[in-house]
Amino acid sequence: KLFLLRIVLSSFVGLVLFAYLLLMVPFIQNGLSKWVAIKLSNQLKTEVSVKQVGFSLFNSLDIQDLLIRDQHKDSLVFAHRLKLRMSDVLFSKTPQLKYIGLDGGKIHLKRNSANWNYQFILDQFKDTATSNKHWGIQKIDFSNFEFIEEDNWIGQKMIFASQNFIANIQSMKGGTIEMDKVTLNKPFYLIANYDGNRPQNERTIIPRKKGSLYFNP
Repeated sequence: KLFLLRIVLSSFVGLVLFAYLLLMVPFIQNGLSKWVAIKLSNQLKTEVSVKQVGFSLFNSLDIQDLLIRDQHKDSLVFAHRLKLRMSDVLFSKTPQLKYIGLDGGKIHLKRNSANWNYQFILDQFKDTATSNKHWGIQKIDFSNFEFIEEDNWIGQKMIFASQNFIANIQSMKGGTIEMDKVTLNKPFYLIANYDGNRPQNERTIIPRKKGSLYFNP
């Protein structure tokens, strides 16, 4: 029985190593890149392109030159390198995403009417967004990151950029994210107001307490 157990374990380890070596082959990686792009494109119902996908044993996924366009064919998300780290990939039916790393990334949110250009993504994940089964994120690590929120409906543009942005996530419950530590290196923040497209009769004025800050509704 012990001899048989050794054979089974050796065979399992051999299959895992063989599968891992296959993932290192450029031809296989190119095929996986196309598969990931098609899968994301079908799920999000928009154009998605991926240059290369890399796997590390059991728990890591690296995506190079990820581009997601909105439904107007404008760039919504670009990441030169996206790094995802998961847990319990082999031993759990619901592995959790623990770490998100982004190098050379840009997110451009925009709207010319009442709806944002990312609303279609929220609609796709509406059923799963209220469940945190797959979201156990503990750390976010962004490098050379730029975030743009262009609100032509209200009349406001916000730009946030940082050479490094690191956040330790304490909890994620519903739509609330609690962080216990945030580290910024060379941050840049700009906000500009201008005349928006929203009709005058649809504008609302939110009372603001003296000394407080607020964002546009």
